[in-house]
Amino acid sequence: MPVNHPSSTAGHPKPQTPPPDQCHPSPKPDRKTH
Repeated sequence: MPVNHPSSTAGHPKPQTPPPDQCHPSPKPDRKTH
């Protein structure tokens, strides 16, 4: 989750974009419907 760590972002260019939406449908109601 912590994008601050380059190690995590190394494998994932933008892990903070998709994962958060699925884990937290609150900020993204659009994802909740999906």
